[in-house]
Amino acid sequence: MKPASHSLLFPGSGRATPRRVVVTGGGILTALGSGWQANAAGFRTGVLWAVGRLASVARADVELLLPEVVPSFADPDPNVRGLAVWCVLQAGRRDLTGSYPSLAADETPVEIYREGEFHTTSTRELLGNR
Repeated sequence: MKPASHSLLFPGSGRATPRRVVVTGGGILTALGSGWQANAAGFRTGVLWAVGRLASVARADVELLLPEVVPSFADPDPNVRGLAVWCVLQAGRRDLTGSYPSLAADETPVEIYREGEFHTTSTRELLGNR
């Protein structure tokens, strides 16, 4: 099965430059002009963070990616899980976490970069379950 892909426009030098982002249940891949692709957890967390940040300015574009982000809720890496949850919350789609009840009890530390620094939280705290 061919992975779902969505094209988003990211600002380039004075004009919007098309960048292709491919998000699949097995990981998040990207083609950034150079065609470089990766599936490392660190790269996936970066893409999830970027999608979450985009939610505040391009919610309609991000909405297209969210169904492909959801499988990351089951990722063995706690940072991937946590950032996937943060991403959908930024898009106002808490409902997407409903099929993963274990997230509400996940107290594994997760680091999220916001306001210029890293903050340690947990998926449970992100979902408001203190």
